[in-house]
Amino acid sequence: MPEERTTPPPDTEAPGPIRRYVVGVAAFGVALALAFWLEAHLPRGGFAALAAAVRGAAWYGGVGAAIFVSAASVLAVDYYFIHPRGELSGMLAIELAPLAIFVALSALVAASSESLRRERRDAAARAA
Repeated sequence: MPEERTTPPPDTEAPGPIRRYVVGVAAFGVALALAFWLEAHLPRGGFAALAAAVRGAAWYGGVGAAIFVSAASVLAVDYYFIHPRGELSGMLAIELAPLAIFVALSALVAASSESLRRERRDAAARAA
């Protein structure tokens, strides 16, 4: 008689909630530092680094961590890269468009990552 498995295999276990958000915050910090460097060399180049942080947070931490990193990224872009720098400001339409695209793409990445995570979990459960 085969043994019943009470826990999922180690490769399908999700990291704990604290670890997911800590990794998301670390990814955001690294991406923000890279964004400062990119902004000095490419206009709006910081978005690429921050988008990578959202993707990493979505992959590792799930949708909650991705939303957190996305929100932190929008606030950081407004505070550090949109004039007047050093304060949260009301944005003009020309500044709002790239942020709106960033938020929409971040939501798409988070949803796709969560869907993939769910499908993998379901496939592992069916295989067990």
